[in-house]
Amino acid sequence: PRDQSDGSPMDCLLDVASRELAANPTDKVDDGSATSEAGAAAAAAAAVAAAPAMPEASAVAAASAVPTALTSVVLARLGPHHASAIAEAAALKRREPLPMPLRLSPTAVSTFKACPQLFLFRNLWKLPEPPSAVLTKGILVHATLDEIFELPPVERRTQLHEVLRNKWRSERKKPGNRALFKSREEERQWGLECLHLLDNYAAFEDPARPPAGEPLAREAWLECQLDAGKSDTGAPSLEPLTMVGKVDRLDQLVRHRGELRYEQPEMNSADENDDDHGGSNAKVSGEAEQIVAQASNVPLAGVTIVDYKTGNAPSQKYSDAANERIRDEAFFQLRCYALLLWRKGLPSLNGRLAARLRLLYLGDADGSGATSVEEDLPTDEAEYEAVLRKVEAEVISVWREIDALVAAGDARGFRHCSRPFCFCHDARPLVFGTRDD
Repeated sequence: PRDQSDGSPMDCLLDVASRELAANPTDKVDDGSATSEAGAAAAAAAAVAAAPAMPEASAVAAASAVPTALTSVVLARLGPHHASAIAEAAALKRREPLPMPLRLSPTAVSTFKACPQLFLFRNLWKLPEPPSAVLTKGILVHATLDEIFELPPVERRTQLHEVLRNKWRSERKKPGNRALFKSREEERQWGLECLHLLDNYAAFEDPARPPAGEPLAREAWLECQLDAGKSDTGAPSLEPLTMVGKVDRLDQLVRHRGELRYEQPEMNSADENDDDHGGSNAKVSGEAEQIVAQASNVPLAGVTIVDYKTGNAPSQKYSDAANERIRDEAFFQLRCYALLLWRKGLPSLNGRLAARLRLLYLGDADGSGATSVEEDLPTDEAEYEAVLRKVEAEVISVWREIDALVAAGDARGFRHCSRPFCFCHDARPLVFGTRDD
């Protein structure tokens, strides 16, 4: 791609957006290092909490007066305004009874399993979190890979970069997104990374002719109610759990000689240039199903749940037990989607259930390109039910734990994790005044 303004090679998102950023550079806050002292941390939290009432420079000076690890965490990682917003919101939430969530998503369940305290901050209290370049990259790439299927097949490959650029021009105007980068060059490198992920996708599968044909559904919402049974807190029973989730993509899968496989129908040139192909009905389309059924002359056997991942595929360098645990964690959310289809289904699928789970990793730290990791669900009905009932039991167990913690009424009961990158470690001193809760 080339920058139309001057004809120079661009290979990034930055055209009009870069010039806007150059005219309004973001402020930098230097990193720091330190040690932890609970009492001083509490004092720093109080200083930062007062930041909204003073200019940024004064807020930095007030918090910097306390030489603790919190100084660098709050001011370098979060910035004084984000830190004060978190402290202020948490102070309000701590005056209120702990709320029980109205529903859970597979992502929320995974969050609680990984870090109950992050679940408290993010899902129950909804504390403000600083914008993240990594998260924004994931949202942008996911949105692009959804929207590309709205275009005629013949245009998809050539328009991948432009669709993402257009989305970023709009997204970067949102509050917080301008502050994601310290310089124009940092934004440019981030843009190159986004486009590289799309290039990896296009090299792995042709968006004009996906291996499973046109997706049956994209960005599809699933919902069902799960019976939670008797409460662990002594109440007669828990309210039924409403579970919701949004699937990136549902592909068709057929049975051929006793094996499940993708089936790509033959298309002529007229099909590939049909302006209606993958158009307004592409979100949930029965047309793709009919094409494949006619072309393959075999019954459709189920669907593949596809989940895009903008990171790298998990390494298999650990022990067998560790590798299995990593794999289970990676596929947990997709098994939850399979559970939702099994319990309630999606009308457009005509009763078909998930037969295969597919994680499509677009990152390539080793330069090898995108990687697809798949898991086939059992074809035996009893075994299939046993797998999904195990997932359901795990979800209900999390629902019971949340219910017990909320009933106890102590926010500190939501324990933090040991993952160094988790937001809980940055927010905890601002919420509880110590790094140890």
